[in-house]
Amino acid sequence: MSKINLHGHTHSCYPLTCRSALKNIEIIERDGLVKNSRVVGDYLHSRLLELKDKYPVIKDVRGHGLLQGMELEGTSSEDKYVLGQEFYESMLQNGLVTELESRKNLENVVVVMHPALITSKENVDEAVAVIEKSLTECLK
Repeated sequence: MSKINLHGHTHSCYPLTCRSALKNIEIIERDGLVKNSRVVGDYLHSRLLELKDKYPVIKDVRGHGLLQGMELEGTSSEDKYVLGQEFYESMLQNGLVTELESRKNLENVVVVMHPALITSKENVDEAVAVIEKSLTECLK
């Protein structure tokens, strides 16, 4: 006697979901969003490196395309985990949504940015201004 396995997910192979995915791929190709991610991502990376050169608390800048991260280190007067949390909250208050990866067991504090594929260089300039303002506020 054979067993029947009916395991699946609610929306597996659901026609509307599949059509939506195909439309998203069409838009990504039509609007050149992969190229935009590369070009604007390189620009974002270069702008973050400028901040790294200016602010010693930025230990590293790394990423690919529009997925970028800044690793922070502490100062003589402030723990890097506290600085990371304050920096993250300051950016939120100043209108920039990022992600904070802060784990004592991994011994790092990284602010992660992953903006939309439609992000422009002008958007990057606005974001970098908020990052710098927020960092300056935290280092007072």
